[in-house]
Amino acid sequence: MSVRVNTNVDAFDAQRNLGLVSQDFSKAVQQLSSGLRINSAADDAAGLAISQKLLSQVNGFDQGNRNAQDAISMIQTGESALNTTQSILQRMRELAVQASNDTYTSTDRANIQSEVNQLISEVDRIAQQTDFNTKKLLDGSAGGAQASGGGPDIKGIVVQAGVAIATSYTVSAVTAANRSAVESGCVASGSFFTTTSSITIQGGSGTETFTAQSGESLQTFFQVVNGSGIGVTMSIDTSTNSGKVMIANNAYGIYTAGTAGSNNANLLGPQAVTTSNVTGDFGTTGLSLNFAGGSAGAVSVTTTTFTAGTTVVNASMVIDGSTLTAISTTAGGSADTLNGLGTTAGLVITLATPGVVSKTDTISVTQNATLQFQVGANVSQTIGLNIDAATSQSLGVTSLDVLTQSDAQTAISQLDRAIQLVSANRSNMGALINRLTNSMNNDQSAQENALSARSRITDVNVAQETVQFTRDQILMQAGTSVLAQANQSPTAMLALLR
Repeated sequence: MSVRVNTNVDAFDAQRNLGLVSQDFSKAVQQLSSGLRINSAADDAAGLAISQKLLSQVNGFDQGNRNAQDAISMIQTGESALNTTQSILQRMRELAVQASNDTYTSTDRANIQSEVNQLISEVDRIAQQTDFNTKKLLDGSAGGAQASGGGPDIKGIVVQAGVAIATSYTVSAVTAANRSAVESGCVASGSFFTTTSSITIQGGSGTETFTAQSGESLQTFFQVVNGSGIGVTMSIDTSTNSGKVMIANNAYGIYTAGTAGSNNANLLGPQAVTTSNVTGDFGTTGLSLNFAGGSAGAVSVTTTTFTAGTTVVNASMVIDGSTLTAISTTAGGSADTLNGLGTTAGLVITLATPGVVSKTDTISVTQNATLQFQVGANVSQTIGLNIDAATSQSLGVTSLDVLTQSDAQTAISQLDRAIQLVSANRSNMGALINRLTNSMNNDQSAQENALSARSRITDVNVAQETVQFTRDQILMQAGTSVLAQANQSPTAMLALLR
């Protein structure tokens, strides 16, 4: 073999192998000390890209979980305030029931009204001041609907989020509201029944047959009919000073313009009052009330808008081309509730006086954007919430009064509706809290799976890398020793020069 001094090939070979082992050793030290398999893009370019996407998911799920917790805290704040509002409404209803009792004088009712007014103010204060992180919750701005405007004819406005179209509604009556009624054809010939007599009455809430015994007074019979629950009032007609016996529907409605005698019926409104199966004094004998046949005409309690002999049903009011159905809040109450249909669905207007709109009233409805809670790691992974306003106006109790027995009766029905609205709002909030809790559980599970997947890509396998680390240590020691020997081999050539 040839012997050379200038070029020590063995030393170069040993040095090259030692350098490769040193690189592996440095990489093993880096991975074991950091715990990561990927410390730079050069370690695994594709793995780094995938791990970063998974890291985005992990961080997103973590933040989504916190978002859901914040959302639950917000909803709990609003629901707690609504609990107080509902307690106030229950107290107001109790006062309305109290004021409905005619053992109280006008002064007593005025004192009750003072407390009602204070409670109404407290409902508005709670609605305006309840917030979370300065964000109002119960004034309608938190994904709810807000109504404003109206006029002296409007006693209350209720609007539901996401139902009524956000626009201005104009309210105008065609004619004043009336109650459908039937009236005896003749003035009663006395005050007591002369023979057993019966009559079948169809009212707004049902149909029933009533029987009067000989010697029974008209007043006693009136009490039986009025307490029957079929939704009518039987009394002597004093509005026209006729003295005839009138059976009137307790509910009011709006009558639309039309040909006299035509049936402008709105079947969604209270039914007409009709009589049938007339016997005895209800016919032509004794008292000669003459309820039989065509002589029993449908008339108005306050006017003669409805032509005698026709079947009259509460008709409709028109608001910007969309129909609102006139339905009384309570039998015999002093206010109408107009429930929106079509494009006005979700809009409920209570009139101060049955059917009376003295001038055009404008109501503006604003639909606020739904609250969106980002509960997932990616775009559009949100849960929406609409919190309807809980102001006295939105609950329809702004102008609530109990100054008369009739007003107190109406107040009971208005408060029943307000309590139901708050209950629906609270139920919606409670259901969403449960949904957010499930979302949190799902986020935690998804985050765990994403962490596991990322760990398999980025984290070092310590057992495997330790084996490689030990191997590199041994090779480095061996390589260093061999390199030293290779560097010493040219010195052997000096012996040839001696």
